Amino acid sequence: MRKISTNPVSVLRQVKIFSSLAEADLQKIFGSTREIKKTAGSEILCAGDEETPVYFILSGAVRVFRINPEGREQTLIHLSPGDVFNLPTIFLEGGRAPASVSAVEDTHLLLITRENLHRLVTEIPSLNFAILADLSAKLEHLADVVHDISLRNVRSRLARFLQAHENATPPSFWTQDQIARQIGSTREAVNRAMRELILDRVSRTERQRIIILDHAKLEAEIEG
Repeated sequence: MRKISTNPVSVLRQVKIFSSLAEADLQKIFGSTREIKKTAGSEILCAGDEETPVYFILSGAVRVFRINPEGREQTLIHLSPGDVFNLPTIFLEGGRAPASVSAVEDTHLLLITRENLHRLVTEIPSLNFAILADLSAKLEHLADVVHDISLRNVRSRLARFLQAHENATPPSFWTQDQIARQIGSTREAVNRAMRELILDRVSRTERQRIIILDHAKLEAEIEG
């Protein structure tokens, strides 16, 4: 885990929603934060938890997801340094976490309790606009997730996933279980769709990596 600056202003400027705020405001915000560290794979939040704080990522990465009663998972978003999560909790009755969150790798976080954040948004008007911008961006992302799950079949969603991760640096190695959680499907359905794409010479596997053979065909699969 990389070393984090001990200067309060420098620390908070790493967080996107704080990056444009005045130094005096950042000093005030920093006084309301608490620092925690989570190891890879550990749980940070469970959907439905009450009186939960808002978290800001300084280093590492997290996965935000929901689980249905049968245990099937849907990944909603992956977040990285500079991002914030559990922000809706400041507007929800009881401060209930709307989703579960786990650390993908060792992760360094700042947190602010919902009570303190309520106070800060009244004291720092510019913070309200930053919060609205972040919530709007996440709403747009979730609208895309809903569109994919509702209107695209598994093969189309898999093709879109492969296109998005083709040029990842460093290369990403995903299990079929992980891909299923990401695109809102099951391992069996992903396995079947993967074999179909290979048979149609859209892609092939090589040393646990998926290689795209025909980008035009892949694009056609995405468009359905």
